[in-house]
Amino acid sequence: VLTSDGWDFNGSNSYTITNTGAATAALKSSTLNATIALNNFSTGGVTINVPILANGTGGLTLNGTNITTFTGPSNASTYTGATTITSGTLKVKKLANGGVNSSIGAGAAAAGSTIIGSTAATLATLAWVGDGTNSDSTNRIVSLGVSAAIDGSGTAGTVVNFAGTTAVG
Repeated sequence: VLTSDGWDFNGSNSYTITNTGAATAALKSSTLNATIALNNFSTGGVTINVPILANGTGGLTLNGTNITTFTGPSNASTYTGATTITSGTLKVKKLANGGVNSSIGAGAAAAGSTIIGSTAATLATLAWVGDGTNSDSTNRIVSLGVSAAIDGSGTAGTVVNFAGTTAVG
């Protein structure tokens, strides 16, 4: 398990965090209840092929100018804090109801638990790519800020349904 409260990716390289051994690999905050910060300013993009595990009530914040892709086990991320995308694109395989493990953890269905965008004019996108077979639905309220986007294009023949959205100040 890789533990840290933040990872920074920069330069022109592509980065991949994956499990190549027999043990289960994962990302986890090193501080109880801390929010993990993924800062992706790499022009090559970042692929995370491991789940993000809970360490208390911490969440995940994505900052950056490029695409971060979660390709790991689609229902294995257990963090319960907010998922916040302030800039950049987060591609995910699985969206589920509040309290259920998914690519963006097991946060609540309440407003403020999934936030896309901020007060800045930098584009922030949550892109659901699906698992290639199953459609998804979620009752999580997605709060949208300035320059926020949801891409639900997925794979041909699959769809994602959102219960609702709310505006962020």
